[in-house]
Amino acid sequence: MRVCHFCRKGAIAGRSHRHRHSAWTQRAPKTNKWFHPNLQVTHVSMGGGNKKKVLACAKCLKAGKTLHGLNATSQHG
Repeated sequence: MRVCHFCRKGAIAGRSHRHRHSAWTQRAPKTNKWFHPNLQVTHVSMGGGNKKKVLACAKCLKAGKTLHGLNATSQHG
């Protein structure tokens, strides 16, 4: 499964609610769906001039977590 390397954010299951106004006597239909995070491939320096490709969500990219390298985030597991 595709998850963010830094915060471990992955896909979650939910329900899609359709707001249909034509027939109020019936309940609005709900279907199952998956919500996926906005994952991007980015290069992270590992120290010693080495780089590694990892998946990072847009929230971690905006926060600058990819700039610190993998040594700072190795405690997450």
